[in-house]
This record gives sequence, C-alpha cells and structure tokens, in this order.
Amino acid sequence: MTVYDYGKKAQKNPVDAEKLDGGSRRVRLEDIAALCGTSLSTVSRALSGEKWVSQALRAQILEVARAVRYSPAVEMGGSRIVLAVSPVAMLDYHRYQFSWYVLQGLKERAKVLGLDLVTHPLSDKGTQALTDLLNQDDIGGMLALTVDDPAILDVVVNLKNLRCW
Repeated sequence: MTVYDYGKKAQKNPVDAEKLDGGSRRVRLEDIAALCGTSLSTVSRALSGEKWVSQALRAQILEVARAVRYSPAVEMGGSRIVLAVSPVAMLDYHRYQFSWYVLQGLKERAKVLGLDLVTHPLSDKGTQALTDLLNQDDIGGMLALTVDDPAILDVVVNLKNLRCW
C-alpha cells in the first residue's frame, strides 16, 4: 500500500494508511483529507466534481481515494435490492435454517432502511433474467447469498454489462 504524504497537514494529522486499506472501519473524507494534506471541504468538492478544485489536486485526491478504497455512502431509500440466492443456500434454508436467519436479518434491516428486497434464484445455467432485473432503474444493488458454492460465486463475479455497476 502506498502511503501518501502531500503536505504539512498530513504530517500534523497522520493517518495509518495500512489500517484504511482493508481495515475494520470505513474510510472517511477526513482520512483522505489528512493523506492529501488538504481540507475536508476540498476533498468533498473534488470527489463530487464541483468547481474550485484544480485538476492536479482533484487527480491527486481521486488517486488517494482509490488507493484506500473509499466508497461514498449512498442514500438508497425506496430502492429495490436484489437478493440473489443460490440453490445450496435455499437447501440450507429449508433444512438447517442458517440461511433463514440470515434472510430474516436482511429483511428486517432493509425494512428499517426503507429498502425492498427482491429475491431471485441463482443458477449456473444462465444469468439473463438476473441481468435484466439488475438493469431496472429502481435496483440499487445486489447481495448474493450462497453457502460454499464457488460455481455460483463465479456467475455473480462474471456478470457484465450492468447499468448499476
């Protein structure tokens, strides 16, 4: 992991870049500002594409944001989330109920967030129906629920031409 030190503010406000890269907490704008030696508002303007940030500084901030895997919080209330479930997970759902508890927890959290979960069966035989579903305008993302099923994970990873990714 490259550690960025772009100015005196970064030296006054050291951030452990190793902890940010795969660490236990979410990367914040403050972290990027400290690594770039700039203000929080400058980082916010640069990441949102607003004016008043030089192209060089914007490029630098974007580089750091990518390096620490920054992902902005997204308001998704009212969206639908596709819950793609593998056959193995559904078998577990009916037999052992581990998947049942996972699904119940997801449904409860989605309700609190104002999201609608759309369950879709996964199969390694084709992804066109899933791709069509994911390309609908009100789909905010996808969760894959599987239990040690590498073939299904390969299907999800290899989805292409999606509007939302």
